[in-house]
Amino acid sequence: MDNGLEFRGSNGYPRSLGKLVRVCLDLGVQPSFIPTHEPWRNKAIENLSGLADCLILRSQIFETEK
Repeated sequence: MDNGLEFRGSNGYPRSLGKLVRVCLDLGVQPSFIPTHEPWRNKAIENLSGLADCLILRSQIFETEK
């Protein structure tokens, strides 16, 4: 995981855990964070995001509500 607020808690309570981390710990899954300011360590996820963008998001026309 990256170090976004949705994963690590909040700035107001820096030692708190985010909801996803709490669920992982409850299920016995060990969360693993990439080091701050090193996004290249997460290249598998970045590659998957790029693939999903090309195959799904750019090949579909999504209607929006007006």
